[in-house]
Amino acid sequence: MRSLSKIVSAFAAIVMTVALVGFVGTPAQAAKPKHDMTSVRGYETAKGQFFATGKISTLKNKNVILQKGPKKGPYRFYKKADTNGKGKFNVQFDGKIGDCFKVVAPATKKNRSNSKIIGCIVKG
Repeated sequence: MRSLSKIVSAFAAIVMTVALVGFVGTPAQAAKPKHDMTSVRGYETAKGQFFATGKISTLKNKNVILQKGPKKGPYRFYKKADTNGKGKFNVQFDGKIGDCFKVVAPATKKNRSNSKIIGCIVKG
């Protein structure tokens, strides 16, 4: 009787292990891709104005967040900009020497959050 009990227990353990591996073994399929931010950049005009511009094709008619902070420190919310139907945005900003800026595309149902540092204001 004991050996039959051990065999049934071992079989149940094997079945549970196989079921868990099948369930947990596919996280790559469930992971969301990041937003595409390859064309996001920051620049300065000849008049000394600063802009963050670009296209996030996975973030159409949504908000993009501009964050400000020191070079190595934590970034904090600074401005919000809307994207158009194609995912393009353009936002003007200013700051003092040493401020650094980052564009953040917040998470959506299909994509996870992504960010890109666009630069720092330096003495010129």
